[in-house]
Amino acid sequence: MIVNLQVLRTIAALLVFFHHLMPLIDRVFPGVRKYETGASGVDIFFVLSGFIMVVTTYQKDADPVRFLTNRIVRVVPIYWIMTLVIVCIFLLGARPLGVMDLQPSYIWKSLFFIPFQRAGFWEPILSVGWTLNYEMFFYAVFSLLMIVRRFYLRIFFLVFSLFAFVAAGLFFHFNDYLEYYSSPVILDFALGAAFGAFFCARRGKPAALGPRAAWFLIALGGLVIVATSTGFNLYNNNILRPMTWGVAGLLLVAGLVFLEQNGHVAKHWFLVLLGNASYSIYLVHNLMIQISMKAVGMTGIAGFPSLVLTSCLALGLTTLFGLASYRFIEAPINQAYRKRDGVRRVSLQH
Repeated sequence: MIVNLQVLRTIAALLVFFHHLMPLIDRVFPGVRKYETGASGVDIFFVLSGFIMVVTTYQKDADPVRFLTNRIVRVVPIYWIMTLVIVCIFLLGARPLGVMDLQPSYIWKSLFFIPFQRAGFWEPILSVGWTLNYEMFFYAVFSLLMIVRRFYLRIFFLVFSLFAFVAAGLFFHFNDYLEYYSSPVILDFALGAAFGAFFCARRGKPAALGPRAAWFLIALGGLVIVATSTGFNLYNNNILRPMTWGVAGLLLVAGLVFLEQNGHVAKHWFLVLLGNASYSIYLVHNLMIQISMKAVGMTGIAGFPSLVLTSCLALGLTTLFGLASYRFIEAPINQAYRKRDGVRRVSLQH
């Protein structure tokens, strides 16, 4: 595990948290909502995913079924639980996360990562799940290319395929599903995968860059995000998004990897713990923001004090429930699967 990247997961999750807090901040500071800096957290997650999938499969047997099983166990259970929680809240009479109506097709399409339009947006019942549709698509492409036995050739075809999807979407009109999966945002995975191949090729060698150059990459990545946070309409997944936020994510990942190779490791236990729980935090944060808004709204407090109180409560609840979800749901499921998979592999060897 590259510890610095766990800290980057924490930062990415917090960026998305504050992005979804922006409508509330905009009530107190009108116009601030146009700053979409926080949405770049998704691009950081996608670049990280591309990098990690390449690095974790380096010098291992190409087994597409096992690869997909690993990813499904990692991603699906907690996502299904959170989706069904939203369904239950709706059935009890509330309207969580903008779920104003609920059709049976919404449920099964959400659970099986089939894109559909709801209230004019391509998003499942758990709204942040739109990113998981792209994650699962990336995993499917990655697993299919495992038929290519030569590792670096496989990664070349992976990157080429993702660029080809996007290029086709720019020049040809597809049906809705193909148009959805040719979104330029999938190039974030390609950027991470390409750097992952570079990282693997240099295994056992000194870091390609020293600590000063690594810090420069990190600062440059942050600067790109801030400089492009408004006026570029990046949130709508146009081609500029991977060219700015995707590249920024790549700079951050590369800088943190090079820092760790030079012995500069972020070892604070709480930051690493939040990184481990970042997926759960990502899934629960929108609901926690909504609960906090309703709770503070009941007090009658308004204006700036309301914003501060809601923000603190939402961040606290997101952290608490995210860590609890990781500790009592995510981690036990993953541990049980790894234990069972280890036993199965040993029995097969004998």
